[in-house]
Amino acid sequence: MYSFLSQHSLPTFDERLPVITSMLPPPLLSCFRGLALALLTLLIVQQPDALAAPTPAEYGVVLNLSGRQRMLSQKMSKEVLLIALNVDVEGNLNNLAQTVALFERTQKGLHHGDTTLGLPPTTNERIRKQLEKIEGLWQQFRPLVDGVLTERKVAAETIKALAAQNPVLLKETNKAVLLYEKDAAQAGL
Repeated sequence: MYSFLSQHSLPTFDERLPVITSMLPPPLLSCFRGLALALLTLLIVQQPDALAAPTPAEYGVVLNLSGRQRMLSQKMSKEVLLIALNVDVEGNLNNLAQTVALFERTQKGLHHGDTTLGLPPTTNERIRKQLEKIEGLWQQFRPLVDGVLTERKVAAETIKALAAQNPVLLKETNKAVLLYEKDAAQAGL
């Protein structure tokens, strides 16, 4: 029997499908297609996160990079303060520019996905809302560091504003990490 199978290939499902569907009367075939579409729609509506749940490897990247956002918020403030103290101003300006770019790219990647960073788009609505909250805070924080990069010096008002905004940005990025951890735990990871 096995020698027969090795000499003759059996048709694949894709090759048999036209034969199967041609044997069904058109109204029945239409009914099956409609039922399949309805079930798929129901699955998408009832469980949108289930279809797009990150893989274990993706969860690892998401948790790592969301945690790194906390550190980057602190790193930007440290670099601004070092510039204010005239400590390696050129080096810290370069570092600050790189830190800002990395924070922003990662933030967008966490929200919308970034294949080069290995980040899937976030589909969990609660986490998406938290990321939007962080984005609002970032829109207030970013002009402060951009001003330092443009002016190449730090005003006293900038230090005061950073001192007020930095803990809030840190707290909210930490909330995002905790939400991602909870989401991963609920997925069994």
